[in-house]
Amino acid sequence: MRVYYLATAIVLLGGGLAKGLAKREVVPEPRLAKFRLEVEPVLKRVCVGCHGPGKQKGKFRVDTLDPNLLKGKDVKWWLEVFDVVGNGEMPPEDAEAQLTDVEKARIVDWLSGEIQVASEVRRSEQGHTSFRRLTRYEYRYALQDLLGIPHDFSRDLPPETASEDGFKNSSELLQMTAVQFEQYRELARKALERATVRGARPQAVYYGISMRDAAKRINAKYTANIEGTRKRIKEEGLTVEEAFQQQGEKFERNHNGMHYRDLVTGQGIGPSWSYNGAKHAWTPSTTKPEVPPVSPDIVMIPANARYIIDVGDGLPDVGNMRVRIRAARYSAEEKHPPTLRLYFGNQASNDSRVAVRAGEHDIAVTAHPDKPEFYHWDVR
Repeated sequence: MRVYYLATAIVLLGGGLAKGLAKREVVPEPRLAKFRLEVEPVLKRVCVGCHGPGKQKGKFRVDTLDPNLLKGKDVKWWLEVFDVVGNGEMPPEDAEAQLTDVEKARIVDWLSGEIQVASEVRRSEQGHTSFRRLTRYEYRYALQDLLGIPHDFSRDLPPETASEDGFKNSSELLQMTAVQFEQYRELARKALERATVRGARPQAVYYGISMRDAAKRINAKYTANIEGTRKRIKEEGLTVEEAFQQQGEKFERNHNGMHYRDLVTGQGIGPSWSYNGAKHAWTPSTTKPEVPPVSPDIVMIPANARYIIDVGDGLPDVGNMRVRIRAARYSAEEKHPPTLRLYFGNQASNDSRVAVRAGEHDIAVTAHPDKPEFYHWDVR
């Protein structure tokens, strides 16, 4: 029965907010000074170029928005700003001006506080108290705070409908049916099962995949020739071109698409992957592999290309997974860093597959070509 009580408590956390505000002796005031000092300068630097007096993309100007969310007329626009900045959609990746992490935090912090206070004020002015269910994002944060785990258990809940004033936590629209109550309760049960430790800790599994080994799977002659050429350069003092001319079988030096490449000689081969019932999947290990030194054996992934790593059926059905990749940008002269996106999926047959994006944001690869760094995703 503890699961039932937890679910009930979480579902009803949204009730009584208007009543609590009605008892305040002091009416909240908008934090306009904070806006002028910390938020407005950032918006002018980053956003006004595309959403200002000279240009209004999407027929939207940020410089004319009323920062008073309690009484102003631009609440809907501020909610849009909150969404696109919080989700990393704005500014776009190719924009000249970008937000720093500190600047983004300032905007989100100020807006989230103003939105919450404005919502409470509007509900208190209605003159009645209403119980409502938690919104999807409120339920997610409540479970994370209560259980101390970062998982998103609210993703299966339906999205909320915005009220006339643009808020998604209006008590008039957040009623609860018996089916919805059962759904919230079931999600709370799953959250408790994930947070509760039973028995011995499961054995972790690891995959350690180098690009040399990956290329060798495609063409063992390629890696053998490359190793021989490198050896002659080192031991015989040959130039790269001299060693290349003495190499037996030579490989393409001017690949345009995704390919494995040897940074010493510039040679490469194209990737190859097919389903084949996962016959060529990598095998996991229960021993954590050593991190290999930086190698001249790399894979070049151009824009809009995808690189597939087949892990077969070696992963547990339940658990957390971290995917790490050591990467660097191809050229230090590029104006904007390349980005990586991870999809985690499975293929049951030749014509049946599913893929889910891991993480809400792409990862910008900022490492210098000569100093690759590790980047990671957490898949839960």
